Amino acid sequence: MFGLWKTWKALEARGIMGINRRNADYVLKYNKRSLYPIVDDKIITKERAIKAGIHVPELYPPRRKSTSSARSSKGATTS
Repeated sequence: MFGLWKTWKALEARGIMGINRRNADYVLKYNKRSLYPIVDDKIITKERAIKAGIHVPELYPPRRKSTSSARSSKGATTS
């Protein structure tokens, strides 16, 4: 429990915030409520940023859950 708290405080000290803090401090504060579905959608936001000439990082596809990959590799053998 204390390790998690220390990690969170260390990230916060470096200016890194969690998604809930981002939503509360920036998304909701600076956008009309009617626009929230747009500004909270990362793909729509990315597409609009690209159209506006803003550089954005590459988008990676979602990863599989580790439980599904563990099940699929159970019967696999190494050579």
